[in-house]
Amino acid sequence: MRGIDGIRWRLANWRAKRNRKAFAAAIRSQNVETLLGASTSPAQRDFQLVSFSGARDFEEQLLSLLSFRRWVGIPSSWIVFSDGTHTDEMRTLLQEKFPWATLRAWDYSKDLVSSDADFLFDYAKDHAMGKRLIAYSTFPLEAPTLFLDSDVLFYSKAAELLGPAFAGRQQWFLPDMDWGTLDTRFLSENSRDLYQSNGGFYLLKPGFSWEPVFAFLKRLENKFEYFSDQTAFHVAFKEQGVMALDPRVFVLHCDDQFALGLNEEPRQMAIRHFVAMVRHKIWEPGWRWHLAL
Repeated sequence: MRGIDGIRWRLANWRAKRNRKAFAAAIRSQNVETLLGASTSPAQRDFQLVSFSGARDFEEQLLSLLSFRRWVGIPSSWIVFSDGTHTDEMRTLLQEKFPWATLRAWDYSKDLVSSDADFLFDYAKDHAMGKRLIAYSTFPLEAPTLFLDSDVLFYSKAAELLGPAFAGRQQWFLPDMDWGTLDTRFLSENSRDLYQSNGGFYLLKPGFSWEPVFAFLKRLENKFEYFSDQTAFHVAFKEQGVMALDPRVFVLHCDDQFALGLNEEPRQMAIRHFVAMVRHKIWEPGWRWHLAL
């Protein structure tokens, strides 16, 4: 019922705002190992991760890092590209709490953008996705690398499933919840695929080419929509045989948007991408819930 759904949604958002503030205080007052206690994974992972975020999403980014530390271990490196809005306090805090993570400017390697892709700088002027694409496409893909948004959290099954995904030559993407969150011009010319790519979580390996991404975006003649970059990933992933991860454990949905509580439990998932419509679900149950503390 619409009225009941609205009440639940407002209550969930009220809880989320309260719990987000509680996490912000906790992460600033205690070190990570103290927060996690004996539950902390002792593993040293040969995993390389790259994120993109800003000051607005700082707490989400910290919880993403914390959830990886809890369930998976310590990665070889995690680069967080900044959209330019992070404060000095945020930069210091991230480095202090997660010494294996580095906050880096989005245009750190802008000189590596090829002349064929210089339209990306116009894209970046008006769209954060343009900044993200410049940061990601100029990152040296010398080892398997997991690219993920700040609102992706890790859970119990991540350790056992990410290891095989990083191994071998196969590349992987997180399927979106349904077909349709793509550029309207692409949708008008193409039929539905079995899986649609989501631009917030994908594992690429040496040899992946960004050229199909650039080629699609260049055809748009600087008329970009919100899902233009996600569509470019979809085209490039399909062309290069990037495969879909199992959506039963690599989760992305909005089914619990108007519910109280989350559909899955931490020990049922590897990751969940909390897209905009369910961003509040990150905080509704409290940060300890995600870590099973």
